[in-house]
Amino acid sequence: MTDCVYAEAVRLDGLSLKFAARHLRADQEVVCSAVQQKGAALKYADPELRADRAFLMPLLAQDGMLLEHAAAAQRADKEVVLAAITQNGLAIQYSAEDLSAHKDFMLAAVRLDGTSLAFAAHFRADKEVVTAAVWQNGFALQYAKPSMQADRDVVLAAVGQSGKAIRFAAEELKRDAQVVRAAIQQTGLAPGHAAMHLKIDRELAVQAVGRRGELSGAGLHLGLWVALLCLLAAAALKFDT
Repeated sequence: MTDCVYAEAVRLDGLSLKFAARHLRADQEVVCSAVQQKGAALKYADPELRADRAFLMPLLAQDGMLLEHAAAAQRADKEVVLAAITQNGLAIQYSAEDLSAHKDFMLAAVRLDGTSLAFAAHFRADKEVVTAAVWQNGFALQYAKPSMQADRDVVLAAVGQSGKAIRFAAEELKRDAQVVRAAIQQTGLAPGHAAMHLKIDRELAVQAVGRRGELSGAGLHLGLWVALLCLLAAAALKFDT
């Protein structure tokens, strides 16, 4: 096959790069065309190209998961990995193992995507790292160690970002009035995960009523609890009048 034919082939089927001559697998234009058609085609690029930082950075800005096929040296490069995480937090799983042992790297990673905490084995009980993660994404609380899920400051930060994150809090904090109120103020949906005696708190019910417009898309269980709170609040307001 001529070079022109191969160039057209990878444009139609990126994985056909596997069968191209080495000089074509080292051609940036040809490889870019293949990768745009099929990201996994990057694994067939010439090793020197997969190790070329300047070549990789624009590709990672479009698809962070391409980090999987980058050369080992690039998967150990903090800036390269953070560029990938910026596009897709899950890209951290392809970073060099040594990187995840460095606190400064993990702090930077979770500030870009809180769910990167799932891959921070060394820091899931580190309050600074966990707090940074839940500030970015409250649901990152699910990846924290139990000691952090029982930490009031951490949980308040999590529910402040997403009230629904209360489901990942320690049981005792689901009975904490300040935590439940903070969750309701954020979404109005948290009562379904609050302790029973807080579910009938008049003030919480009134707050839930105030946020009832955000119920669309909520699960039936949550919706029923908030509906109950709405009825309680309505009764309380009627009594006041």
